[in-house]
Amino acid sequence: MNQQKQNGRFGKVYWFAGGIVVLFAGLVGAWYYAAGLLESQLANLSDAVRIGGGSFRCEESSVRGFPFRIGLFCNNVLYDDPNQEMRVSTGALRSAAQLYRPGHVVAEVDPPAGIRLPMLAPLQLDWKSLRTSTNVSTSGLNRVSLEVASLDVSADDAGFLSPLGRVRKLEVHARQAPARGNDDLQLALSADDWQIGDPQMTPVAPVDLNFAVIVEDLLPVFLSGGDPLPIIRQRGGSAIIEEMVFETADGGRIAVSGPLSVTPQGRLSGWLQIDLENPKDLTRFVEQVFPPAADSMRDMQVYFEALGSGAGGKTQIKGLTVSIRDGDVFAGFFKVAQIPRLF
Repeated sequence: MNQQKQNGRFGKVYWFAGGIVVLFAGLVGAWYYAAGLLESQLANLSDAVRIGGGSFRCEESSVRGFPFRIGLFCNNVLYDDPNQEMRVSTGALRSAAQLYRPGHVVAEVDPPAGIRLPMLAPLQLDWKSLRTSTNVSTSGLNRVSLEVASLDVSADDAGFLSPLGRVRKLEVHARQAPARGNDDLQLALSADDWQIGDPQMTPVAPVDLNFAVIVEDLLPVFLSGGDPLPIIRQRGGSAIIEEMVFETADGGRIAVSGPLSVTPQGRLSGWLQIDLENPKDLTRFVEQVFPPAADSMRDMQVYFEALGSGAGGKTQIKGLTVSIRDGDVFAGFFKVAQIPRLF
């Protein structure tokens, strides 16, 4: 009887050990299959860019994280498209996803980054930390997020850097718009302590920006990495500004919300609800960072101060509605500004 019990115990241990071996073998097989798939996708991406006339390189790439994580590592990343006059380079890339949750990928990128875009001076970006998070499922995109701490932006003139601005914290989020059509994209952006210009040369007060918008029919273009401008030029576009709040450190504040549309010719229409505080502080900011718009801003300041209420030299306006008709901005029956064609 004891011998039978002992044999039974050995049998259970045997099957338990065998199960562990099978499970580990399956884990190893799944990891190496996923690693091969990741390397294949990277090669396919490089080939697709090359066929289009550009180049994409992930220098000294490797797949790491065995056995429970999997991720792509590169010493540096380069994307170059001479046809579109675009070039982006960064430092080292590190990414990771749990093997049991491959749809959630996090990544870190080391500075600096060099960016060349059409009609813009070459830029160099530096930062303390840059992290991204991408969450997808079988139903599509759940969320893409970017978080950057201590971002510095400079114009790069043959290696001579001219500071353009600094942001203490920048966040960008994108997802399929909730309770909307499947092709609508929701974008959100926040910038804390945004110092425009060279802090050592131009004493411009830092600003905070919070922006959330829903853009109709943009999600497929976003997921494909395409350029939305040709599509908008062909059929126009529509968006809903859920929130846009712009605040200066010295007290100016404007909050805007409402629907907008743009025609294929680049003319903007819609209506906006505006809350405004201390327009003279906003005017001072515009005079410092964009002098060509200062005269128009001063004209609007006079109009806003006439509508507003306040004490101690502070002006407040709540719930002002303005309409936009093919670029002409009206408050009631009065035309207060004109927005040039967007393209």
